[in-house]
Amino acid sequence: IIGLVQSVPNNFTGVSNIKTKVDIIEGQLFIDLIGEVSPEINIPDSTRELQNKVKEHVESCTGVNVNEIKVMIKNVIAPIRNVK
Repeated sequence: IIGLVQSVPNNFTGVSNIKTKVDIIEGQLFIDLIGEVSPEINIPDSTRELQNKVKEHVESCTGVNVNEIKVMIKNVIAPIRNVK
């Protein structure tokens, strides 16, 4: 399940270094995503879309109901500039 979850953020622009934690409690799935974003994205919209995509992907591949997905942004990273 962790592999399924981790494949989704790779397709998101501006989201990086996502760490995944999955807990299964009484047959229900709880997913925590912790990562970094770039400053040019809209954080609320992007995290909501990420939650929806992860939920759809995991439920369609496994048939298991995802109870909760938490997205925690630990850092806003600035793009690396090439200094000449």
